[in-house]
Amino acid sequence: MTARCSQASAIQRAGRAGRTQEGMCLRIYSSNEFESNFAEQTPAEILNTDLTGTVLTLADWGCSSMSEILNDLDFVDPPDK
Repeated sequence: MTARCSQASAIQRAGRAGRTQEGMCLRIYSSNEFESNFAEQTPAEILNTDLTGTVLTLADWGCSSMSEILNDLDFVDPPDK
């Protein structure tokens, strides 16, 4: 099975080749395909994560609305509104 990665991930992986000993990075796609078909960045993992458990925990803590979760809880980095 194959899966696409982002341009940023491909560049990072190439940087790992040869880090601890001599090595090389072989890619089986053209530079044109890399530039036109690969996303610049990998989407944030949270976009693919089931947050049901988190929402239920917040409800158990007493949060009763999405507004309360977004506006009244202290986040390290608040989400975009």
